[in-house]
This record gives sequence, C-alpha cells and structure tokens, in this order.
Amino acid sequence: MEAFFSSIDLPNYDPDNWEITFSMLSRPCKSFNDIKKLIIFFSSIDYTSESSLLTLFSENNENLPKLDQKHYEEIVFPELVNIALELPKHFPCGKIISNDTHEKTEGFEKIFLTRRKIICLLSHMFLCTMSDKKTHLGSFKEWNSSELPSAKLYLKVLMIYFNRIITNNYEVDMNDEMVICHKSLSDEMIPIWANSNISLINSIKTNTSDIPGKFDEIEIDPSNKLIGFGKSGTAEEILFGCSPELCVLTLFCNSMSNKETILIKNVKKVIQHSGYGPFKVKYKHEIENWWKLSNQKVRCIIAMDASEFDHIDSLKNSLILQLQDNSLIRELNKAYCGFSWNQNFKNIKDIGIGFWGCGTFGGDKDIKFVIQWIAASQINTNNNMKLIIYTFNNIDYKQRIIRFIEKYKNSLVKDLWKLLKNYENYIINFNDNEEQILSLCTWVFKI
Repeated sequence: MEAFFSSIDLPNYDPDNWEITFSMLSRPCKSFNDIKKLIIFFSSIDYTSESSLLTLFSENNENLPKLDQKHYEEIVFPELVNIALELPKHFPCGKIISNDTHEKTEGFEKIFLTRRKIICLLSHMFLCTMSDKKTHLGSFKEWNSSELPSAKLYLKVLMIYFNRIITNNYEVDMNDEMVICHKSLSDEMIPIWANSNISLINSIKTNTSDIPGKFDEIEIDPSNKLIGFGKSGTAEEILFGCSPELCVLTLFCNSMSNKETILIKNVKKVIQHSGYGPFKVKYKHEIENWWKLSNQKVRCIIAMDASEFDHIDSLKNSLILQLQDNSLIRELNKAYCGFSWNQNFKNIKDIGIGFWGCGTFGGDKDIKFVIQWIAASQINTNNNMKLIIYTFNNIDYKQRIIRFIEKYKNSLVKDLWKLLKNYENYIINFNDNEEQILSLCTWVFKI
C-alpha cells in the first residue's frame, strides 16, 4: 500500500535555494517594513494597500486583542526569523517525512511534529519561502494578499499564535507533539449496511447554539478531499484559520480516497467562533480561556470529506442521487472510517456532529444526519458512545431530529437503511411541485 503522506520540498531541500533563503533571512529585521520586504521578495507579489498583510496593524477586529506593532517589531518578528533559520536543524533532509517524524503500519500512518517544528514550518509559510504546488499549499500567500475580512482575521490569529508561542507567557511546551494520523479501511472492514443487526445509539443530545469543538468530544472537520486552509468562510477554512497549527497539514497530506480519514490530535485552538460564511469570533476574554484549555486537555479532530451534490440542477434530482446505493454506501463508509477513531481514545467518547456534507457541498441535512447516526451506531458495540448533534440555531431542524430519534431509537442499523431506500422510492415517484417535497424526518410521520 502506498504511503498517504508525502512532503513538499522544504527550502533547504535544494542547497542553492537554501543559500539564497538563508542570506535573505539573515539580514537585520528591525521593523514590519523589513518583514514585508521579505514576503514580497519570496512571494513575488505586489500587495494592494487593502491587503491583509499591509493592513495587519492598521485595522482592528473588535473581538481580537489589538496587535502592538512595536512589540512585534522588537520581539516577535526577529525571533520568528531566527526560528525560520532553524529549518535544517529540524528537517535536515529538506523533507517533513523522515524516520524521526513518520511511522507506518498496515492501513495506518502517523506523523509527529513538536511545537518547535510546527512554528518553524509556519514561519516559512508566513514568509512565503515555499512554493505552492497543485497538490499542496506551501504558503500563506492567499491570506497575505487577500482583502477579504475573513483572510484578515486569519492572519491576525496567526500573529496571536506566534506571539503566544514566542513570548511563552502561556507555558507552552515546545517539545509537546501534534500527532497526525491517517487511516484506510480495507474491504474486509466495511459492514454490509443493509444487513447490519447493530442497535442504534440512543445516547443522543442536541446542542442548538454552540459550534462543535469542545475539548471533551471528538470534533469533525467537514473537509475537502484535499484538506487545507483558505481565505473565505467555509467550515474547514474557519477551523484552520482559528487553529493555525492545522495549516502545516497542507505541506504533506494528499487527497483522501472514499475509505480514508485523517485524525489530528493535540492541536492548539487560538480562538473560538460563531456561525459560518459571515462568522464572528468570540470575545477577547474567551480567547484566553480557549488557549488555556488547549494546554490542559487533548483535542481530537477528524477530517472526513463528503460527496458534492451542489452541481445538481433540481432538488428532486439531488435527493435521488444522494439516495442511490453507491452514494449512501460511500458516505456511510467515510463516516464509519471517521467515527472509528473513537476506539483509539479511552477518555473521549462523545462525537460532535453537525451539517457534515451540507452547505457548500449541497447535501440534505436529514439524510446526512441519518447516515451519521447509522455509522456511529455501527462503531458503538460497547454502548459507551454519545452523539452530540449541533443544530446551529435551526429550531425547525432540531425539532424534526428529536421526533425522528424518539421514533427510531430502538431500531437497528438495517432498519434505517431500509427507511432510506423507502424514502428514495417516495422521491422518485414524486411528481408535484418540488417545494412540496417532504424532508426525510418529516415524511416518516406521514407514511
């Protein structure tokens, strides 16, 4: 089996390239202007006056601590450049993948990165010393050059992260490791969903207002096949922007297949947010609390991508496609692979699920909930798991889900599979106005 992780070439991979990079980074760095010159040199971009980089200290966000330019010029930026110069020490072969950082067994891979190595990589991404490739994002060029409010916020969060790590006023252990794991399901591990006699999880709680990401539950990253950050406000882009350490994954993670997921353990959360698309960060005092909690508790994130249905021309056709056997099996296998990480953590039994595969992916909320309930139940052979369903202030959806759970909580996995197929028949035979199509969790009370 081929390795899932493959490293981008680091600046020291090519000695001639490192000589130039080393020479540029060794110049005196006494001001923000010096940092801007470095970034412009390495990125070969002319930044507009309204770009995130050029407005870094002139624009403020009401819910973020104000960035003190003098403090960054005197303390943070000089040390950040010094850490960038440590690259050959941490990655002597010019690749992230090495015997020191990588472990591989059958169907399972791990990468271990200390905080010192992470900040070294992030410093190079900020300074744009690495080139972006088709399959890997190597820099924060996208953040630095963007005029979007979301990108400006992500760059400020990155600065807050740099300050906290470098000044170490928050007792950060630089040898503490973030662990990135990859899992692939073999055909023998995949259930036959239509025949499964596993009982459904009946330990379920709904959460109306919060955003997933509590430290006592497994957090789902509704990712793309190729995970990574971005400049707008999708769920994954916000997750990476609020937890900048995740961004180093773009340097070595490849695109996931239909039976693969990624687990990230022990990543720092810098800020919490509310909402998606147009989103807000939580207030200043809560930023301190989240950082302190991330020092005290283990945080586990599962990245699992969903199928895309946003290109379908009508609601009926979209639902028909989502309910086909191959679509359902693909999503069930992906969720099953993701939720099976729960078996690796004795102290974390809760899984927080939300609108996975909905939103920009075009998935149906009710169908996706049932898929996640089925997949999690198949894992729950010891009856020790709990599902936390985040409904994001959608009261109608919450009420539908609660009624549905009450009706089917004593059922088996195969019963919900059969229900999905019956709903497929209802959709196929529906010939009235699409606006009158009943959602799955409403339709079950009409049959």
